[in-house]
Amino acid sequence: MVISHRYRFIFVKTGRTAGTSIEVFLSSVCGPEDVLTPFSEPEDGHRPRNYRGFFNPVPELVERATLAGGIKGARLRSTLNDLLTRRRFYHHISAWQIQKRSPRRVWADYFKFCVERNPWDKAVSGWYWYNHKYGGQTSLDRYLDLLRERITSHAPGVGAYPFNYPNYTHPRTGRLMVDRVLRFENLEQELASVLAQLGIQAEGALRARAKSGFRKDGGRYPTALSSGQRRFIEELFKEEIQLHGYRFDD
Repeated sequence: MVISHRYRFIFVKTGRTAGTSIEVFLSSVCGPEDVLTPFSEPEDGHRPRNYRGFFNPVPELVERATLAGGIKGARLRSTLNDLLTRRRFYHHISAWQIQKRSPRRVWADYFKFCVERNPWDKAVSGWYWYNHKYGGQTSLDRYLDLLRERITSHAPGVGAYPFNYPNYTHPRTGRLMVDRVLRFENLEQELASVLAQLGIQAEGALRARAKSGFRKDGGRYPTALSSGQRRFIEELFKEEIQLHGYRFDD
């Protein structure tokens, strides 16, 4: 996640959408007072800064208390633990938490954006990343079952489980909380457009993509999916598909 006071923007990080590569680039142009959260594994060229600090937990605790599901206790403890450890911002923090933990003028005035990806392609990418990260031979069917368990239990769904919808929408209303959602499928052009709008030179922004090189299907996700798996993913990611109008063959 990035909050740039120099360029007045907030980048909300999502899973399996080149977010790490974008943050590495942004680290090179952001100022010393800007906020950049650390990765789970360090990347060359990325310098985390200003992500620790105290915040008023009351607005977030009140919001969490209104959410449905049997997870209030764990989520309330998560907010309090962040406060006690001064973890104000973190890697895949959601947009609504950024809003609650930021000054009102920052959230209201800064341009907010994120990236989303075709869910079928994203699920296959997540499967390859899961096996790469954990060194296993988990089948795609088993991985999709694990993804479903994450989604139905309201557990965090980023990284190896790239259910991004909760990261950029309000948890109670489903309202979009960013100004623009870039399409991964057209990322270089759309990112260049946003950077130009912000007054940032875009040359070389995605020249080297982090976390790449572990996928074996050459990017041809339709060939990796059976008809049953295709329908399963369609159900898992129904909110993202409806919001962005994705189709299987996009």
